[in-house]
Order: sequence, then structure tokens, then C-alpha cells
Amino acid sequence: MRPHASVIIAAFDAASTLGEQLEALARQRVTVAWEVLVCDNGSRDHTVAVARGFADRLPLTVVDASARRGPAAARNIGAEHATGDVLLFCDADDVVADGWAHALIAALDHFEIVGSSFEHRRLNPGAGGVTWEVSDSIRMPFWPQYEAVGSGGMGVRSSAFHRAHGFDERLRTGEDVDLCWRIQLAGGTLGHAPEAVVHLRRRSGLRAVYRQARNTGNGVRQLEHKFSRVARAARGHASAPVVAAAPAAAAGGSRSRLRRLIAVRRLDDLADPVWRVGEWWGRRRARLVVAPLTPGEVTE
Repeated sequence: MRPHASVIIAAFDAASTLGEQLEALARQRVTVAWEVLVCDNGSRDHTVAVARGFADRLPLTVVDASARRGPAAARNIGAEHATGDVLLFCDADDVVADGWAHALIAALDHFEIVGSSFEHRRLNPGAGGVTWEVSDSIRMPFWPQYEAVGSGGMGVRSSAFHRAHGFDERLRTGEDVDLCWRIQLAGGTLGHAPEAVVHLRRRSGLRAVYRQARNTGNGVRQLEHKFSRVARAARGHASAPVVAAAPAAAAGGSRSRLRRLIAVRRLDDLADPVWRVGEWWGRRRARLVVAPLTPGEVTE
């Protein structure tokens, strides 16, 4: 029977965490035919062996997704191999809750693209990190009219995904926001499945926090540039410039920054300022490799 749902996992050097995610998928109670595709993006560890160890418990296929690098490319390659009417995306280092797949599949009867709910405590007991959490809903300050959902728990109809030509592989981050915007600009609808819960695993260590923040800042700047013309047209002021929100690292005076540094008692207390500096630097050093879209291009 041809699968109705395809679960796509982009994986790179994920041997230490992938098994926990596949265990969670093996517990899903899915009432339709489905498949799980682990898309290996050129791992140097035992990721492939871990995935193949679940072949007797899941309708699982390991896809060689090493031809093009990056999570967006791995997910796109997975979608090229998928045969389901709906595509469910989750990450190799997170854990989906029981009922996740069923809730997303049901919600996709009503929307073209659907987001999960994110939980942060189960996989990070007592762990430090940035004080804010990934939101179930993503809105960019420079264009808040359109909502987006994260690719770590995204469901999308296969037809809408392929009409939009999938994730933009040129974007280092923010490819999920980009896809959500383009699907909605073409007339698609976005919704949420609160019962579809994903337990997120935080980055550990200040170096990892900085790297993630820098990539996030780079992605935000790329999105501002890519959608600048479309956003101006939507506002009805074709000649008005897009005014981006000030980088978080630039907010506040030197006295407030000094007070925050004095208040640091643990290494984890540095996560917030390290994130802000990394995001600011990522925006500042972003290479604008994606040309701005025109309004006609996103509605084709």
C-alpha cells in the first residue's frame, strides 16, 4: 500500500541521539500507511547503522542525502524519495511525543502546512542556555503579518511542498520560515496541531550557543533581503525601504550591559549575552546570496 504519510529526518553525525528519536517514532499509533526516511547527509559516525537497526520496527528507509550538504538539502532529498501525500519533518536530535504523527496528519486535512508544539524541559533537565525558548509560532519583526513554524516539527502537504520547490538550500537557517511564507503567499493556509508535541534538545556549551546564534542572525538578514520587495508591495509603499528591527545585541546602554556581566555567577549565565553577540555578528557578516523575490515570483 502506498504510504499516506512520509516522516523525513535529516541526519548528520547523529548516532548519539537518533536512536531515541526512532524509539519515539516506533511508539506512534498511526492509522494510515506511512514510511520513515532517515536522510543521511554524509555522516562520519554510526548514524546509518543506528538507523538500520530499526528496520524491523519501523517502515524505514535510509536515504543517501550526501550529494548536497545542509539540513535543507537533506530534507529536500528526502522529499524527492518520499511517496506520501503528506510530509512530516522532525530532527535527529529531538524526541517526538506519543501521538505526534497522528495529530499532524489529522491537522493536514485542514491546512497546507502545520506546526507542532515544542517542549524544552524533558531533554534538558537543569541545563543552562538562553532564557527564551523556541516558540510554536515564528514571526519576524520586519514582517509580522505572516506566521511561520519550525522545521523540527513541521507537517506539509506534499503537493504544496513541491509547488513551492521545497526548502531554499541557499539559506543557512530560516529555510522553514521562507517555505511557510512562500506557501502562504501562493494562497496556502498555515495552522497548528497543539497535540503534536516535540521535545527539543538544547545546544550545550557557549561555543554551540554562539554558532547557532550567528547562523540565526545570518538567516534573518537573508530573509529580510529576499522578501524586501514583496514586503514593500504588501505594505502598499513600493518606494519605502524595509526597516529591520535593531539587532538584539545593540539594544541597551553600556551601563545595563555592565550590570548584566557583573551579575554573572555561572558560565551558563553568559548564554544570553553570547547569543545576542552571535546574532548581531551573523546579521552584520551575512552574505546576501539570494536575490530579492518579486511579488509575481511567489504567487506562481
